[in-house]
Amino acid sequence: MPTSTQMNPQTILSIWMFLLTAIMILIFSTKSFSFLDIQSEKHNHEVNGLRFFLAIGVAFHHFVYSFNYHSGHGWVVTGYDVNAFMGRFGVAIFFIISGYLFYNKISIKTDWKLFFIKRFLRIAPMALISSAICVFIAISLDDGSFDITKQIWNIMYWFDAGLYNLRMNVSSVPNASLINAGVTWTLYWEWAFYFSLPFLSLLMKDGLRLPVVITIIAASYYFIPMADYKAGCYAALFASGFLAKELNFKSQNQLLINILPIGLLLFMLYTGSSALSLPLIPLCFAFFVLCNNKNALYGIFRNKGVTRLGEISYSIYILHGIAWYGLNTFMESTNIIDPWYLFMSSLVLISTVIICAVTYINVERPCMTLLDRKKQTISSKTENQQVKAL
Repeated sequence: MPTSTQMNPQTILSIWMFLLTAIMILIFSTKSFSFLDIQSEKHNHEVNGLRFFLAIGVAFHHFVYSFNYHSGHGWVVTGYDVNAFMGRFGVAIFFIISGYLFYNKISIKTDWKLFFIKRFLRIAPMALISSAICVFIAISLDDGSFDITKQIWNIMYWFDAGLYNLRMNVSSVPNASLINAGVTWTLYWEWAFYFSLPFLSLLMKDGLRLPVVITIIAASYYFIPMADYKAGCYAALFASGFLAKELNFKSQNQLLINILPIGLLLFMLYTGSSALSLPLIPLCFAFFVLCNNKNALYGIFRNKGVTRLGEISYSIYILHGIAWYGLNTFMESTNIIDPWYLFMSSLVLISTVIICAVTYINVERPCMTLLDRKKQTISSKTENQQVKAL
């Protein structure tokens, strides 16, 4: 029987990732995290639960990148195909989800001012906190040459909530953008997507929505890549979300919603191609459409722990890179599958996810509900004034 040192490192990492994910789900299934429960009939459990697995997949993706970078091998993921796939696939499905969730907002009746205020309150707070931590770490690790009068403008670039996503070095620490694994690059494309919606609302009249969606997908494959291949991929992913909403595919066929998504995942992984590529986008689309059915994948997305972790997926996404950077800065290891290193990595990730629960309750949720609470306050004051007038 082979020993752990004879096993393929990717196999060991895969087992570790599976077990660690299961442990996190068990921890968050306890009553201690009931404060994350959201009671809403409109809550899409499948999409919400899926977001946790995507976010944790991105975290495991950057786990290898961060280890290699601090080991002197550069920002690479070579040799770990599963981890390489997980991050790119996660981003691909995240973009599809964005298209799916905001498709109904594409209307001339939409209050775009209110829409962008809400989007800012949803994205910016945690993005700004992430940037502040990164800047603090970069300055803390400086060699003593830091001069705030010379770096103030470089620091300002960090606090854009991903709008243009230029991350300048602010101290002697090189590649400061990697402190949070550079995750805010996706926010740049999210903002670009949001800014496109008011213009799309002028085109998507009743009866023309599906033709416009198909036209966008066609342009994403045949025209946009001529100027920018990546932009073509991202546009195709967002439009795939539109198409998923338009088709509204629903099924309770056990083979379709339980077995086929797993088959699609294994096939995409086997091909070794990036999910952020035009050939694989239809498969990513099919995976999302199948998973977006009640009790898909044997109901895993409706598990209590998964549901709660799905709520905090954005915090997990935006903060995990900082956790890996801190771990690898203060803990030197030359072997990614060293038992002690994996044990410490487990503690760091679990602690980070628990911190994300705290940031969700104290930062994300209050900011998301700020406008609704103000509206309720104004309504209450108006009602009181009317009562007094009577």
